[in-house]
Amino acid sequence: MAVRSRRPWMSVALGLVLGFTAASWLIAPRVAELSERKRRGSSLCSYYGRSAAGPGAGAQQPLPQPQPRPRPEQSAPPARPELPGPPLPEAAPGATSFRSSPWQQPAPLQQRRRGREPEGATGLPGARVAEGDPEEEDGGAAGQRRSGRPGSNHNGSGDGGAAAPSSRPRDFLYVGVMTAQKYLGSRALAAQRTWARFIPGRVEFFSSEQSPNAGASQPPPPLPVIALPGVDDSYPPQKKSFMMIKYMHDHYLDKYEWFMRADDDVYIKAITLHPNKRPAYQYRLHNYMLSRKISELRYRTIQLHRESALMSKLSNSEVSKEDQQLGVMPSFNHFQPRDRDEVIEWEFLMGKLLYSASENQPPRQNINSILRTALDDTVLQVMEMINENAKSRGRLIDFKEIQYGYRRVDPMHGVEYILDLLLLYKRHKGRKLTVPVRRHAYLQQLFSKPFFRETEELDVNSLVESINSDTQSFSFISNSLKILSSFQGAKEMEGHHEKKIHILVPLVGRYDIFLRFMDNFEKTCLIPKQNVKLVITLFSRDSGQDSNKHIELIKEYQNRYPNAEMTLIPMKGEFSRGLGLEMASSQFDNDTLLLFCDVDLIFRGDFLQRCRDNTIQGQQVYYPIIFSQYDPKVTNGGNPPTDDDFVFSKKTGFWRDYGYGITCIYKSDLLGAGGFDTSIQGWGLEDVDLYNKVILSGLRPFRSQEVGVVHIFHPVHCDPNLDPKQYKMCLGSKASTFASTMQLAELWLEKHLGVRYNRTLS
Repeated sequence: MAVRSRRPWMSVALGLVLGFTAASWLIAPRVAELSERKRRGSSLCSYYGRSAAGPGAGAQQPLPQPQPRPRPEQSAPPARPELPGPPLPEAAPGATSFRSSPWQQPAPLQQRRRGREPEGATGLPGARVAEGDPEEEDGGAAGQRRSGRPGSNHNGSGDGGAAAPSSRPRDFLYVGVMTAQKYLGSRALAAQRTWARFIPGRVEFFSSEQSPNAGASQPPPPLPVIALPGVDDSYPPQKKSFMMIKYMHDHYLDKYEWFMRADDDVYIKAITLHPNKRPAYQYRLHNYMLSRKISELRYRTIQLHRESALMSKLSNSEVSKEDQQLGVMPSFNHFQPRDRDEVIEWEFLMGKLLYSASENQPPRQNINSILRTALDDTVLQVMEMINENAKSRGRLIDFKEIQYGYRRVDPMHGVEYILDLLLLYKRHKGRKLTVPVRRHAYLQQLFSKPFFRETEELDVNSLVESINSDTQSFSFISNSLKILSSFQGAKEMEGHHEKKIHILVPLVGRYDIFLRFMDNFEKTCLIPKQNVKLVITLFSRDSGQDSNKHIELIKEYQNRYPNAEMTLIPMKGEFSRGLGLEMASSQFDNDTLLLFCDVDLIFRGDFLQRCRDNTIQGQQVYYPIIFSQYDPKVTNGGNPPTDDDFVFSKKTGFWRDYGYGITCIYKSDLLGAGGFDTSIQGWGLEDVDLYNKVILSGLRPFRSQEVGVVHIFHPVHCDPNLDPKQYKMCLGSKASTFASTMQLAELWLEKHLGVRYNRTLS
């Protein structure tokens, strides 16, 4: 009975269901189509990226009215039912709405910039581009930009009609970024502002159907967001992921070559994905990628400027100012001095000792732990580079020691080294072999970025007291250097295979000094059979007696060593060092290596080898800083002098860093610099003039302490008839050869106060 009473109600319910179903089949598609056109023609758009696209982007931009045009007949796609839910938020003032109904989004900003879809397009057939943008012909596919493939009915079957396929080429990549409403203003916005702008295609963000920023006063972020119907932001997002893939399939399957599913916390660079949970790291990583790109472009720009400068030189045309500044070829010497005072001098290191000409430093000192650590680290990096492909090459090179080296600090760039390394070559493939080898390494240890910290103010009084307490009379004992290197011994034995050095010595009188010079020349060059040639330019006086003695001495050595090359060039007139060297150098060709020497010097064989190594034709001139002895009567305090002249200390002498007379240079470089000023008569000034010419000619002067040469003390006599500038320089040189400042102070105290000081070397 109860069942019969309920039958009318069940019939009514069944009728309502069937009625609503029929209405959804017949009426809903037409209503949905009309509402869709209305929404597309309105100014409310789900894509609001124009708010950050440039000036005035935040203002509401009216879209042009669509112009209808004929469409190929096809079945109307089924309408998507509107899902229940809260109403969408209205657009904030000065900005477009955050999102419209699901599945409908215009092209992102980068696509419009690339010309794929003009800004302001409505997506309807025949829609015109916005004012100011180039008009683009879409080949009849504009009406299907968001309806999938031509003739598609959103189910991927492609059987919804027979429309002609689009003639527009497919884009490269479509990236769908999964995000959530709480990350739209942080992670998603960071991705949009960084890597998404450089994707060769389209990037869209997929979120839940719920509208973010509900009730918030701030406008939504400028993102192309797709609201997926029936999806929330719960984790794990399996449903959101599948719905996003379905959206890609239905709308862009035939429009892109590749598809990518990404998260909002990744940074995409080529084939790498860098996870970034914090948006600040996303910007930092993007900044690093941009700096790498800037470095590549800057390097390419410099290469082009160098090539342009080279082409200008080869074509004998003027080099542009930009090419002169940016097209400078790379060089080991970053700083080009313009004056002799700007030349950065080198320090010479050998074994555990460092020889320096710096002020307030002893001429010879032990290598401290800091410098030793820096050398070890530098050598370690060099060995890593040498043995980088050791396994594939079947050999291994081990480090043994540093024979000698040079070091200097360029305040603008870093520390520069020139190291002569003794290595062991070990071959472990085929026939095993272990051979000692040498390698000349040119290294640069660049400075890092500056670091600093604030500290308390310096107490000047305490600093002065500590300096006064540590100040005492300096006494330094130095034994002669003993070089027990088998390589250098072999190098001296095979000296005739090296580049011949032409030693040029201008001379007038001073026969006893000449005897000492020839005795040293015999021990250093004649007996070891060094590959050298001695040329003496002899200025004769009126009597000519001294000249005869010099000639007889040269003949005696020629008879004793018939294979030795020794020449004497007699000259008349007043002594001029520049004229004598110019006359002697004119006897040789341009490839001759010249050594400008003085009769007051004694030298060893290792100096000759460094003269060869440190002189590069067309590039570099060697100006050794020689050690000059003080007056032995003052330094020894009445005691007999020592037999060894190669003693380096503050009491025995000083580095003559202001002297430029001893020079190793090629004849071609001498001519290119302009040669000597032969008008200079008497003592000095000709070497300073040539040094300035070398700098101005573009040659690189190589300055360093030379431990293989010593200037023996001799009394200096300054002629009052000299040029005032020469006479002043002569007096200064004479004053510097008496003794050190400390020894002169001791002499003064001893004379006036009666205080006795021990001025010996001990």
